[in-house]
Amino acid sequence: MGLKKKLLGMAGVALCSILVLGACGNSSDEGTGEKKEVAINHDSQFPIIKEGEELTLNIMAPGVGMAEWEDMPTLQDYQEKTGIKLTYTTPPSADFSTKLNLAFASGDLPDIVYGAGSQALTASMEIDYGSQGILLPLEEYITPEIMPNLYALTQEDPSILKSITTPDGHIYSLPMISRNATSIWWQGPMWYNGTWLDNLGVSELPKTTEELQELLTRFKDEDPNGNGQADEIPLTDVDMNSTRVWLMAAFGLRTRGIQVDDDVVSYTPTSENYKAFLEYMNTLYDEGLLDKEVYGQSDEQKKAKGENNQLGFLPTISASLLLAAVRQRQ
Repeated sequence: MGLKKKLLGMAGVALCSILVLGACGNSSDEGTGEKKEVAINHDSQFPIIKEGEELTLNIMAPGVGMAEWEDMPTLQDYQEKTGIKLTYTTPPSADFSTKLNLAFASGDLPDIVYGAGSQALTASMEIDYGSQGILLPLEEYITPEIMPNLYALTQEDPSILKSITTPDGHIYSLPMISRNATSIWWQGPMWYNGTWLDNLGVSELPKTTEELQELLTRFKDEDPNGNGQADEIPLTDVDMNSTRVWLMAAFGLRTRGIQVDDDVVSYTPTSENYKAFLEYMNTLYDEGLLDKEVYGQSDEQKKAKGENNQLGFLPTISASLLLAAVRQRQ
């Protein structure tokens, strides 16, 4: 298998320089499996690699089908600033967990794992591969000089470090931390099927839960996909993981857990607002407006329904992919 690589699992490409520092300037020479010394610029943040030196790192990340990683302006900008060349291994998101496991099993590892999530890179994997020296400990790099933003957050909220520290006392991967008004976007924004809206002559989107229920009813009853079959699914999700956070907001809820409003701490599942949210969702389910398979389907099954033009209102990161699939079938 050649030399064992040190693998850095992290949640921010901006931190790719940490691998260089953590590996003490060692990098595998691409195509030879041999290591070479790379001069690191310790005098300033950028560039990371001193002029005249070369370093190539491979990032393994899930491909989402919207754009190639090498074409993303942010990553191109980081390459220019750091002086580090990046190559990419991007299996489809549906296969990412399998491909990552195969990489560990074969020893054919990337330098950086990005966007794996806790389902693909599990806590037990971190402990196992960290103890073998395959995953690189990161805690010594969470400093004001190297990771100023993450460091500031950990000082503000010490529980962050506790939540990512494994029982052996090390940190092998960095988290996604949501701290602003758009922090739930990553869970999958909610999208209306614009073609269905046009087919039904809808010019104004719902502003209340009652208006949403009325629109979902029209999706169910008025054949907006135009195939003459009652196969429309007005609203769907997988385990309500994404839809919940958006619809709870209509009931004054930001989380299913501890919430603070004007210095008053509450546990939302015991509140009257949460009860009202559950009653609303139960009504949608009883009236056939919420997918009956919402708690039994996979994300791929949900996407297949979208590609079959059966969905009216759904959460997804890449709605454009569903629309493209629908157009290809028509």
